[in-house]
Parts: sequence; structure tokens; C-alpha cells
Amino acid sequence: MQGLVPWVERLVVRDTRRCELLGEPVLDKSSNSVTARWRMVGDLKLFWKPRIDVVGRTVFTYGDLSDGGRVYRYDETWATAPSEALMQLLRPRRGD
Repeated sequence: MQGLVPWVERLVVRDTRRCELLGEPVLDKSSNSVTARWRMVGDLKLFWKPRIDVVGRTVFTYGDLSDGGRVYRYDETWATAPSEALMQLLRPRRGD
């Protein structure tokens, strides 16, 4: 995540950045995981002002709670197809 922050700061307009949680995260004690669905939106600092708007989910897998319960695995998938995300970057935005 630390490596991503400078890119977001450089490329995404601050006032347009948002990440929304879509529903309550789901705890699965049998697999020591938490699943969260989200939507990420932001306008890029490019002259044609494209907007990225993607939906996805992240599964955080954590270790034994008696050992601190730290997250040791992070899996992210997008519901938005890669081709659609790419088209969003290439498509000029008209209005809001």
C-alpha cells in the first residue's frame, strides 16, 4: 500500500477520490478471513479527465488470534473487467 500512495497522490484529483464499502464485511472464522466488497472512484489528473470507477472485493486472511491475529494474506479481485477499467482510462469524461 505504501508504494501506491505516491501514485494516487500524483494521478488522482484529491476531492474526487473515494472508496466505499458495499455492505458489511463478512467474517469467516473457519478460514480466518474477512471479505469486504468495495467501490473505488476517482478522476485522473489527465487533460481528458477520465474517471476510474471499479468494484471489487478484498479477502484478508489473518493468523491465529492467540498469536496477534495479524493479516498475512491479502487477495483483491475486481468485478469490473480489466478491459472496462482500461476503457475508463481512455474515455474522456463529459460533465459530472
